[in-house]
Amino acid sequence: SRSEMDYEAATAGGAISRAVETELTAIHPYARWSLGERSQAWAILGFGSGEASYSRERRGYVDEASDLTMAMGLFGARSALGLALGTNLAVRGDMGAIRLETEDGASVVSDLSLTMHRARLGIEASWPMTLAGRYSLTPFLEIGARYDGGDGPTWGGADVAGGVRYQGPIVSFEAKARTLVWHGADGYSESGASASVIVEPGKEGRGLRLSLAPRWGASAEAMDVFWRHSGVAARNWRGGAVARGWGMSGRISYGFDAGAGAIAPFVDFDYGGAASRMRLGVGYGVRHRSAAPLRIDLSSERLVHERGADHRVLLTGQALF
Repeated sequence: SRSEMDYEAATAGGAISRAVETELTAIHPYARWSLGERSQAWAILGFGSGEASYSRERRGYVDEASDLTMAMGLFGARSALGLALGTNLAVRGDMGAIRLETEDGASVVSDLSLTMHRARLGIEASWPMTLAGRYSLTPFLEIGARYDGGDGPTWGGADVAGGVRYQGPIVSFEAKARTLVWHGADGYSESGASASVIVEPGKEGRGLRLSLAPRWGASAEAMDVFWRHSGVAARNWRGGAVARGWGMSGRISYGFDAGAGAIAPFVDFDYGGAASRMRLGVGYGVRHRSAAPLRIDLSSERLVHERGADHRVLLTGQALF
């Protein structure tokens, strides 16, 4: 990940420009497990290292730099409460903390540290309906409270999210909106909306598969990106958006039979205004009753952003067991 901050300071000799940039490479191992038929829990850790740099005169010219490290941990749980008056209810919560610090030294960006933590608790309600025996329609509502603390101001807040999911033999759809209805920090607000549609006439990864997901604003996930429903949003997720604001992501592929699995060339894109991504590749997937779901993708990616363009070759794999 990368970040940039540019600012100007007024002095007796006039305005001066400064820039702080960070680069961080991190790994996030996580685990998720069942606690009986109705409850699940998950945990995720994060470890990273990189560099923080400080520029006085112009962009791209580094005056001072320092090593940057990151450590984080999150834990969450969810429990279904059951069906009451036609409503499925569930409660869930999570808590976590993150710390960033730079190496001790003489640099302006040395010997700095930042610690933040957050705790959240929420309740879900959904109303599943079966249509014509083959289709399902599920309106849902999520309400959550959160508390942010650590360095800087501490405050509480409340999220409300709602939407609808549709599941059919060929077409699946989900629309969702979220807003921060209250927050203790003056002038702070969050809101977002997203939608995704999947057209999949083939089965088990074979045939045509098309997905399209427009979005607006901040994340429409009320609690956390690691809470993924088993419906459209989960199957359409490809690692997140490249930027906030208006955007569009999508994927088109066609799978050919290959024994126990399918080979599928694909085009994957994500446009976010300030940044865009295009990926071309081929994937191999296995989904069989006697074998664990497995997918391997080999692709070439081009990422265009304000600083230029990056090119890379990716080999990604996923196995469920």
